[in-house]
Amino acid sequence: MQIDPSNCRARIAGNDFSGEIEFDYLIIAMGRRLAIEKISGFLEHAHHLLGIKKAIEFGEAVRNFERGDIVVGLAPDAFLPIPVCETAFALARRFKDQIDRKEISVTVFFPEHIRQAFGGARLHIELTSAFAKHGVRLLTKFAVREIKANELFGFGNKAIRYDLLMLVPPFRTHPAVDELEATDDSCFLGVDKYMRVRGLKNVYAAGDVTSFRGPKLASLAVRQAEVAAANVLSEIRGEIPSMIYRHEIAAIIDQGAESIYLNYGVWNNTLYTLNKGTIWSLVKRTHNKLWRVIHEGL
Repeated sequence: MQIDPSNCRARIAGNDFSGEIEFDYLIIAMGRRLAIEKISGFLEHAHHLLGIKKAIEFGEAVRNFERGDIVVGLAPDAFLPIPVCETAFALARRFKDQIDRKEISVTVFFPEHIRQAFGGARLHIELTSAFAKHGVRLLTKFAVREIKANELFGFGNKAIRYDLLMLVPPFRTHPAVDELEATDDSCFLGVDKYMRVRGLKNVYAAGDVTSFRGPKLASLAVRQAEVAAANVLSEIRGEIPSMIYRHEIAAIIDQGAESIYLNYGVWNNTLYTLNKGTIWSLVKRTHNKLWRVIHEGL
């Protein structure tokens, strides 16, 4: 795919359509690609969860695991800390007896401080306590750069031994987005509060392709798309865009019987709610069941 914003054209090659499309307004919502090539040895040695096939492969590896060190981590520029936390908690519950007997260990690591991984939200105390409660070793400021058989290497010659590894890989934009020369230092599209791409006329963006501090979550992408669509409609009607996107994280981190609920305004420090309790586990399970009923008819 190629995007030519100066001439309002997009060239697409696909199974359903191949050719050129003209546009008056464009919303870029291409998501992100996994840049596993950024970490040497990732393909040969690491599991991840971002895809049905890969998730199934990791599940099978867990079912066959009997003894040793399990490591779960977030790569630099991965932007998905919640699956890392929930995977560590799930493994700790599954292997509780073996952890108690010191036959299995579970380690979780982040490339920065936990607060930075969550866009500045102050939940490191709660997460640190939860990891300790479940017998999970926590490491922060471990930025993995290379993976070899049974060992991870970070910058500064830091190393972690493993027998089973799940690592969320780095994110990158698609080549078509890179060619626009509208990305910022994080290599994602810079947008304003109306979701307009800076430097490009009549071009908006939403979802993982945008550059915002903190995790990239589906709930954020939905709100960004709503704002972009509403403002495009305003422009079509000859009106000034008026709907503003507010970068606010709302998430539940499932740790089993008692879970953590976070609502945090990345741009607004006055918006901050952090709760723990069994109710949030129930809310998340109910939400998951409802999603399956709506989308899968189950």
